[in-house]
Amino acid sequence: MKAARAAQASASLPVAQHPMVHGCQAILAPHAGYKFSGRAAASAYGCIDPDAVDRVFVLGPSHRVYLEGCALSPFSYLATPLGLLRVDTQANEELHSSDLFTFMSADVDQAEHSIEMHLPYIYKVWSGRPVQVVPILVGQLSTDACRAYALCLAEYFADPRTLFVISTDFCHWGARFRYTRYQAPEDEPVTLSSDTKSHVREYFPIHKSIAALDEECMAAISFGRQGAALARTQYLESLQRTHNTICGRYPIVLLLTILELLEEAGYAFECQQRV
Repeated sequence: MKAARAAQASASLPVAQHPMVHGCQAILAPHAGYKFSGRAAASAYGCIDPDAVDRVFVLGPSHRVYLEGCALSPFSYLATPLGLLRVDTQANEELHSSDLFTFMSADVDQAEHSIEMHLPYIYKVWSGRPVQVVPILVGQLSTDACRAYALCLAEYFADPRTLFVISTDFCHWGARFRYTRYQAPEDEPVTLSSDTKSHVREYFPIHKSIAALDEECMAAISFGRQGAALARTQYLESLQRTHNTICGRYPIVLLLTILELLEEAGYAFECQQRV
Protein backbone atom coordinates (compact mmCIF):
# COMPACT_ATOMS: atom_id res chain seq x y z
CA MET A 1 0.00 0.00 0.00
CA LYS A 2 2.83 2.38 0.91
CA ALA A 3 4.61 1.57 -2.37
CA ALA A 4 1.40 2.22 -4.30
CA ARG A 5 0.96 5.64 -2.67
CA ALA A 6 4.57 6.52 -3.41
CA ALA A 7 4.17 5.53 -7.05
CA GLN A 8 0.99 7.59 -7.32
CA ALA A 9 2.67 10.62 -5.77
CA SER A 10 5.68 10.30 -8.06
CA ALA A 11 3.49 10.01 -11.14
CA SER A 12 1.50 13.10 -10.12
CA LEU A 13 4.57 15.35 -10.13
CA PRO A 14 5.07 17.00 -13.51
CA VAL A 15 8.24 16.10 -15.37
CA ALA A 16 10.12 18.99 -16.96
CA GLN A 17 11.12 18.79 -20.61
CA HIS A 18 13.72 21.56 -20.42
CA PRO A 19 17.49 21.07 -20.69
CA MET A 20 19.61 21.40 -17.55
CA VAL A 21 21.40 24.69 -16.89
CA HIS A 22 25.10 24.12 -16.28
CA GLY A 23 26.19 25.51 -12.93
CA CYS A 24 22.65 26.24 -11.71
CA GLN A 25 22.99 27.37 -8.09
CA ALA A 26 19.52 28.71 -7.29
CA ILE A 27 15.96 28.42 -8.53
CA LEU A 28 12.70 30.19 -7.75
CA ALA A 29 9.71 27.86 -7.76
CA PRO A 30 6.09 28.08 -6.59
CA HIS A 31 4.41 26.25 -3.74
CA ALA A 32 0.76 26.28 -4.79
CA GLY A 33 -1.00 22.96 -5.36
CA TYR A 34 0.68 20.78 -7.96
CA LYS A 35 -2.28 21.03 -10.33
CA PHE A 36 -2.03 24.84 -10.23
CA SER A 37 1.72 25.42 -10.37
CA GLY A 38 3.26 22.01 -10.93
CA ARG A 39 4.40 22.78 -14.47
CA ALA A 40 6.16 25.95 -13.33
CA ALA A 41 7.90 24.15 -10.47
CA ALA A 42 8.90 21.28 -12.77
CA SER A 43 10.41 23.78 -15.21
CA ALA A 44 12.55 25.22 -12.42
CA TYR A 45 13.67 21.81 -11.16
CA GLY A 46 14.45 20.80 -14.74
CA CYS A 47 17.39 23.25 -14.64
CA ILE A 48 19.21 21.19 -12.02
CA ASP A 49 21.90 18.60 -12.58
CA PRO A 50 21.40 16.33 -9.54
CA ASP A 51 24.83 14.75 -10.04
CA ALA A 52 26.42 18.16 -9.38
CA VAL A 53 24.54 18.94 -6.15
CA ASP A 54 24.31 17.08 -2.87
CA ARG A 55 22.79 19.71 -0.56
CA VAL A 56 19.65 21.81 -1.05
CA PHE A 57 18.68 24.83 1.01
CA VAL A 58 14.93 25.51 0.81
CA LEU A 59 13.95 29.05 1.82
CA GLY A 60 10.21 29.50 2.23
CA PRO A 61 7.99 32.27 3.64
CA SER A 62 6.02 31.83 6.83
CA HIS A 63 2.27 31.59 6.24
CA ARG A 64 1.07 30.27 9.60
CA VAL A 65 2.91 32.28 12.25
CA TYR A 66 4.42 35.73 12.54
CA LEU A 67 8.18 35.42 12.43
CA GLU A 68 11.01 37.90 12.59
CA GLY A 69 14.22 36.52 11.14
CA CYS A 70 14.83 32.94 10.02
CA ALA A 71 14.10 29.58 11.64
CA LEU A 72 15.50 26.10 11.03
CA SER A 73 13.82 22.70 10.99
CA PRO A 74 14.05 20.78 14.30
CA PHE A 75 13.96 17.42 12.51
CA SER A 76 16.76 15.13 11.32
CA TYR A 77 14.63 13.63 8.54
CA LEU A 78 11.61 14.91 6.61
CA ALA A 79 8.98 12.56 5.23
CA THR A 80 7.57 12.81 1.71
CA PRO A 81 5.08 10.45 0.02
CA LEU A 82 8.09 9.08 -1.88
CA GLY A 83 10.44 8.52 1.04
CA LEU A 84 12.61 10.29 3.63
CA LEU A 85 14.94 13.22 3.04
CA ARG A 86 17.85 13.75 5.37
CA VAL A 87 18.31 17.17 6.98
CA ASP A 88 21.86 18.53 7.11
CA THR A 89 21.92 18.80 10.89
CA GLN A 90 25.56 19.90 10.89
CA ALA A 91 24.70 22.94 8.78
CA ASN A 92 21.75 23.58 11.10
CA GLU A 93 23.99 23.61 14.15
CA GLU A 94 26.50 25.88 12.41
CA LEU A 95 23.77 28.36 11.50
CA HIS A 96 22.17 28.16 14.94
CA SER A 97 25.53 28.90 16.59
CA SER A 98 25.55 32.29 14.82
CA ASP A 99 22.78 33.37 17.25
CA LEU A 100 20.77 34.63 14.28
CA PHE A 101 18.79 31.48 13.50
CA THR A 102 16.19 29.91 15.79
CA PHE A 103 14.49 26.53 15.44
CA MET A 104 10.87 26.15 14.40
CA SER A 105 8.58 24.22 16.69
CA ALA A 106 7.57 20.82 15.34
CA ASP A 107 4.00 22.07 14.86
CA VAL A 108 5.09 25.09 12.83
CA ASP A 109 7.41 22.98 10.66
CA GLN A 110 4.70 20.42 9.94
CA ALA A 111 2.08 23.06 9.15
CA GLU A 112 4.13 25.19 6.72
CA HIS A 113 3.45 24.26 3.10
CA SER A 114 5.93 26.65 1.45
CA ILE A 115 8.76 24.24 2.25
CA GLU A 116 6.77 21.01 2.28
CA MET A 117 5.59 21.35 -1.32
CA HIS A 118 9.19 21.25 -2.59
CA LEU A 119 10.33 18.13 -0.79
CA PRO A 120 8.76 15.58 -3.20
CA TYR A 121 10.42 17.37 -6.14
CA ILE A 122 13.79 17.14 -4.43
CA TYR A 123 13.27 13.46 -3.65
CA LYS A 124 12.22 12.71 -7.23
CA VAL A 125 14.91 14.78 -8.98
CA TRP A 126 17.70 13.21 -6.95
CA SER A 127 16.18 9.71 -7.34
CA GLY A 128 18.27 7.84 -4.81
CA ARG A 129 21.37 10.02 -5.18
CA PRO A 130 22.78 11.27 -1.86
CA VAL A 131 21.28 14.65 -0.95
CA GLN A 132 20.67 16.58 2.26
CA VAL A 133 18.24 19.45 2.77
CA VAL A 134 18.37 22.58 4.91
CA PRO A 135 14.83 23.98 5.26
CA ILE A 136 14.75 27.61 6.41
CA LEU A 137 11.55 29.48 7.25
CA VAL A 138 12.02 33.16 6.39
CA GLY A 139 10.04 35.79 8.27
CA GLN A 140 10.14 39.59 8.29
CA LEU A 141 13.61 40.98 7.59
CA SER A 142 14.86 44.52 8.05
CA THR A 143 17.59 45.69 5.69
CA ASP A 144 20.25 45.17 8.36
CA ALA A 145 18.89 41.76 9.37
CA CYS A 146 18.73 40.65 5.73
CA ARG A 147 22.39 41.52 5.26
CA ALA A 148 23.36 39.70 8.46
CA TYR A 149 21.55 36.53 7.37
CA ALA A 150 23.01 36.85 3.88
CA LEU A 151 26.52 37.00 5.35
CA CYS A 152 25.86 33.72 7.17
CA LEU A 153 24.40 32.00 4.13
CA ALA A 154 26.83 33.29 1.50
CA GLU A 155 29.54 30.76 2.35
CA TYR A 156 27.06 27.92 1.79
CA PHE A 157 25.86 29.44 -1.48
CA ALA A 158 29.47 29.69 -2.65
CA ASP A 159 29.79 25.91 -2.35
CA PRO A 160 29.26 24.68 -5.95
CA ARG A 161 27.61 21.49 -4.68
CA THR A 162 24.91 23.43 -2.82
CA LEU A 163 21.65 24.58 -4.41
CA PHE A 164 19.28 27.23 -3.05
CA VAL A 165 15.54 26.82 -3.71
CA ILE A 166 13.48 29.96 -3.15
CA SER A 167 9.87 29.00 -2.55
CA THR A 168 7.46 31.71 -3.65
CA ASP A 169 4.21 32.33 -5.41
CA PHE A 170 3.68 35.69 -7.04
CA CYS A 171 0.63 37.99 -7.05
CA HIS A 172 -2.27 36.96 -4.79
CA TRP A 173 -5.15 38.92 -6.29
CA GLY A 174 -8.72 39.33 -5.08
CA ALA A 175 -10.87 40.63 -2.26
CA ARG A 176 -9.81 37.86 0.11
CA PHE A 177 -6.20 38.98 -0.29
CA ARG A 178 -7.20 42.65 0.05
CA TYR A 179 -5.45 43.35 -3.22
CA THR A 180 -7.39 44.30 -6.36
CA ARG A 181 -4.95 46.60 -8.10
CA TYR A 182 -5.58 47.09 -11.81
CA GLN A 183 -3.71 49.16 -14.36
CA ALA A 184 -4.16 49.34 -18.11
CA PRO A 185 -1.08 50.52 -20.05
CA GLU A 186 -2.30 54.10 -20.60
CA ASP A 187 -4.07 54.57 -17.24
CA GLU A 188 -3.23 55.27 -13.63
CA PRO A 189 -3.59 52.29 -11.26
CA VAL A 190 -6.92 51.80 -9.49
CA THR A 191 -8.20 49.54 -6.75
CA LEU A 192 -11.09 47.63 -8.28
CA SER A 193 -14.42 47.37 -6.51
CA SER A 194 -18.06 47.32 -7.53
CA ASP A 195 -17.79 51.09 -7.99
CA THR A 196 -14.64 51.07 -10.11
CA LYS A 197 -15.02 47.95 -12.26
CA SER A 198 -15.77 50.18 -15.26
CA HIS A 199 -12.05 51.01 -15.33
CA VAL A 200 -11.26 47.57 -16.75
CA ARG A 201 -10.43 47.95 -20.43
CA GLU A 202 -11.90 45.38 -22.78
CA TYR A 203 -8.56 44.84 -24.52
CA PHE A 204 -6.71 44.52 -21.19
CA PRO A 205 -8.54 42.11 -18.87
CA ILE A 206 -7.64 41.75 -15.21
CA HIS A 207 -5.39 38.73 -15.73
CA LYS A 208 -3.17 40.77 -18.07
CA SER A 209 -2.78 43.46 -15.43
CA ILE A 210 -1.79 40.81 -12.88
CA ALA A 211 0.69 39.28 -15.32
CA ALA A 212 2.24 42.70 -15.94
CA LEU A 213 2.75 43.15 -12.19
CA ASP A 214 4.53 39.83 -11.86
CA GLU A 215 6.57 40.27 -15.03
CA GLU A 216 7.90 43.56 -13.72
CA CYS A 217 9.23 41.86 -10.59
CA MET A 218 10.54 38.87 -12.56
CA ALA A 219 12.40 41.21 -14.90
CA ALA A 220 14.09 42.87 -11.92
CA ILE A 221 15.09 39.53 -10.41
CA SER A 222 16.31 38.17 -13.76
CA PHE A 223 19.12 40.68 -13.86
CA GLY A 224 21.34 39.03 -16.48
CA ARG A 225 24.77 40.62 -16.19
CA GLN A 226 23.60 43.92 -14.65
CA GLY A 227 24.35 42.86 -11.09
CA ALA A 228 22.48 41.76 -7.98
CA ALA A 229 22.63 45.16 -6.25
CA LEU A 230 20.65 46.80 -9.04
CA ALA A 231 18.27 43.83 -9.14
CA ARG A 232 17.57 44.10 -5.42
CA THR A 233 16.97 47.85 -5.68
CA GLN A 234 14.61 47.51 -8.65
CA TYR A 235 12.77 44.61 -7.03
CA LEU A 236 12.19 46.51 -3.78
CA GLU A 237 11.16 49.65 -5.68
CA SER A 238 8.59 47.64 -7.62
CA LEU A 239 7.17 46.16 -4.42
CA GLN A 240 7.00 49.56 -2.76
CA ARG A 241 5.22 51.13 -5.73
CA THR A 242 2.76 48.34 -6.57
CA HIS A 243 2.46 46.52 -3.20
CA ASN A 244 2.47 43.27 -5.17
CA THR A 245 1.44 40.47 -2.82
CA ILE A 246 4.42 38.17 -3.40
CA CYS A 247 4.46 35.84 -0.41
CA GLY A 248 8.14 34.99 -0.88
CA ARG A 249 9.28 38.62 -1.02
CA TYR A 250 11.72 38.14 1.87
CA PRO A 251 13.28 34.88 0.62
CA ILE A 252 13.78 36.57 -2.76
CA VAL A 253 15.45 39.68 -1.34
CA LEU A 254 17.59 37.46 0.90
CA LEU A 255 18.83 35.58 -2.17
CA LEU A 256 19.56 38.83 -4.02
CA THR A 257 21.49 40.11 -1.00
CA ILE A 258 23.55 36.90 -0.90
CA LEU A 259 24.36 37.37 -4.58
CA GLU A 260 25.23 41.02 -4.00
CA LEU A 261 27.68 40.11 -1.22
CA LEU A 262 29.33 37.44 -3.33
CA GLU A 263 29.61 39.80 -6.29
CA GLU A 264 31.39 42.26 -4.00
CA ALA A 265 33.78 39.43 -3.15
CA GLY A 266 34.50 38.77 -6.82
CA TYR A 267 31.98 36.07 -7.77
CA ALA A 268 30.20 36.39 -11.12
CA PHE A 269 26.58 35.36 -11.70
CA GLU A 270 24.02 35.51 -14.46
CA CYS A 271 20.32 35.18 -13.65
CA GLN A 272 17.85 33.95 -16.24
CA GLN A 273 14.07 33.94 -16.48
CA ARG A 274 12.36 30.78 -17.68
CA VAL A 275 8.58 30.66 -18.01
